Amino acid sequence: MHKLSKRTLLLSLALIVTVLMGTSVTANAKAHFTKTTTPKTFRGTWVNTEHDDVGNYRTTYKVTKYTFGFKYYRNKKLITSVKWWGNKTPWPKYSWSSKTHSDLLVKNRKHGKWLIGGYERDMDFNYTYKVVKHHGKKALMSMDTYYDGTPQYIYYYKK
Repeated sequence: MHKLSKRTLLLSLALIVTVLMGTSVTANAKAHFTKTTTPKTFRGTWVNTEHDDVGNYRTTYKVTKYTFGFKYYRNKKLITSVKWWGNKTPWPKYSWSSKTHSDLLVKNRKHGKWLIGGYERDMDFNYTYKVVKHHGKKALMSMDTYYDGTPQYIYYYKK
């Protein structure tokens, strides 16, 4: 009887150690940093130019495997510049950031549409994109809505 109790105790101890080891391995796996990549069809430089009574506008998107950024110019003067990285985390530089993911947000939507932007900051620049054929040319289409709910589509052509 004494040997059975000792054997049961050793088996119980082994089970507890195995469970605890598995928990620590799982916790470490969850804390691992994951890189975010952009869709292959989006990579490259995309440009849109417009003109109105205020001036000339140019927006340039530069997309690589791990970056998504754009620059907005009015009359050749840089107005806005935003860039997100998928292969590094902004932590600890920014207190809002995460240790486990980059600041690049890429979410697949149905029918070839992708939500691309930034986590937790610059949310105003998160848009849905799709690569389409427009006027016989390959174009990156940005989909947004005006304040009244009217859809807005802007086309950027490959440079």
